Amino acid sequence: MNDLAKELNETFQKYKIGPHEIAYWMYLTLERMTEDNREMYEQEYTKEEMERLEGIAGALNEITNQCWWLLK
Repeated sequence: MNDLAKELNETFQKYKIGPHEIAYWMYLTLERMTEDNREMYEQEYTKEEMERLEGIAGALNEITNQCWWLLK
C-alpha cells in the first residue's frame, strides 16, 4: 500500500492535480454508479454497499460545492 500511495502522490504532483479535483472526479464517478447506472450496480453490490457509496457521493458533493471555484 505504501508503494501505491507514493505512486499516486507522484502522479498527482506531476500533473498538478489538487484534492478538489480528485474529490470532484470521485463524486462524478460515484454519482454515475448510484444514479445513472444504478440498476447495473445494484446487481453487483449489496444494498449496504450501495448506501455506503451514496453516502460517500453525498459527502464528496458537499466538499466540491465548497470549492467549486477551484474547478473552473
